[in-house]
Amino acid sequence: MQILAVGEPHRLEGFLARSPLPGPRARLRTRERGREGYVLVHGSYPSATAARRAIGDLPPSAREQRPRVRRFGSIQAALVPAAD
Repeated sequence: MQILAVGEPHRLEGFLARSPLPGPRARLRTRERGREGYVLVHGSYPSATAARRAIGDLPPSAREQRPRVRRFGSIQAALVPAAD
């Protein structure tokens, strides 16, 4: 699930400093609709239903960000390749 999407990486890092998330998570640089940004994704779930249920288990600060369930493919399609 995507917890947060921001335009500047320091905003993502600031959120994590204030609101640590348990479990697997990743910070990713993306480009969607011509705009670059940064997303915080959390967890890996067997289905969209399981991911939606897991939103209720997140800390309040993460739930306040209105997480959205996304498929890995949609996230992978938006990734910005790392510079060499």
